[in-house]
Amino acid sequence: MEQVVVQAVSNEQVFAKLCEVEQLLKAQQINENSRELWTIQQVAEYFQCTPEHTYRSIVTSPHFPPAVDIEGRTGKRSKNLYVSGEVVEFCLRRKKKKAKI
Repeated sequence: MEQVVVQAVSNEQVFAKLCEVEQLLKAQQINENSRELWTIQQVAEYFQCTPEHTYRSIVTSPHFPPAVDIEGRTGKRSKNLYVSGEVVEFCLRRKKKKAKI
């Protein structure tokens, strides 16, 4: 009969591993084919800047993808939502060219 060896694992180790897995899953979901809807806050987090800067300088660019037009539940316009894949595609188009030496 086989003996199973059980190693003690702390809660902190399990939590750290879970955080790693969560980051990997997020990284896989965010690509130019993604169709998740993002708020200004999520767009700002992707660009690593404040929501105010994102709203004033990034989203207002004429080349930035337009917001999705969804009617709010009260019949009024909803907050601006952006297709994540289009945001990523916009970012990739804006990549700086490598300097040739």
